[in-house]
Amino acid sequence: MAKKRNFSVYLLKKGFNATNSLKDKHKLSPLKEEGTNLPPGSSLFYSVFPNKEPWWKGYWGISQDIKTNSANALVFLPVQDRFFAVSFGSAYHNLKDEAYEYNFGLLCTLNCLDPEKIKSTDILSPETAKRERIQLPNATNLAVFDFNKDESILKRLTGSVKDEFKDLFKSVTGADSFHFSTPCKPDELTDLCSKLLTIYTSDEYKKTFQIYLASQQ
Repeated sequence: MAKKRNFSVYLLKKGFNATNSLKDKHKLSPLKEEGTNLPPGSSLFYSVFPNKEPWWKGYWGISQDIKTNSANALVFLPVQDRFFAVSFGSAYHNLKDEAYEYNFGLLCTLNCLDPEKIKSTDILSPETAKRERIQLPNATNLAVFDFNKDESILKRLTGSVKDEFKDLFKSVTGADSFHFSTPCKPDELTDLCSKLLTIYTSDEYKKTFQIYLASQQ
C-alpha cells in the first residue's frame, strides 16, 4: 500500500498564478531542475534553512551537538482555469493575502464532512476577537460544540468525511487551506485538485450546515 502524505492546499483566485501570488519580499527560490515529477505547467518555489541549534538545547544546558534544519516549498498547480498552491511547511506565509480564496478549505470540508463525525472546531467571536479551539475525544455533530451562529464565526473544522469521499481521503481539516492525507502519486494530484474544485463549488453543505452558517453568508 502506498504511503499516505499530508497536503495543505490553497485555491488561488482567478487571475493569480506563480507570477503574481508571492509577496514582493518573499524568501523562496524557483526550482530550476529538469526531469522532476512536477505535473506539466506547474512550478515549485522553495527555501532551505541552515542547520542550527534548537533554543531548548541552551535552555536545558545540553552540551551534546544537536542541530536541526527545515525546508519549505510551494507548488503552483494549474487545474482547469485556476491555479492551486500546495504548501509544504510554512511556505504559505509567502502568499499574498489577496491571492487565495479565504473560504476554500472550510467550504470543501463542509461539503464532504460527515455531519455526525466532527472532531474539532475553531470559532471566532467578532466582538472580542477571541478565537477558541474545541476538541472532543469522540466525533459528534456541530451542535454539541455549543456553536452560536448569531455570536460566532466558524473558522476551522476537522472531522471524518462521508462514505462517498473515502476513496479520496478519510479525514479533513478546512480553514483558508484544505488539509488532508492521501497516497496519490504526483501525476494524480492534478486530478485530485480538479475534484476539490468541484467539491468547493458545491452547495451540498447547505443541506446540513446552513443553520450554523446563516450569519456568515
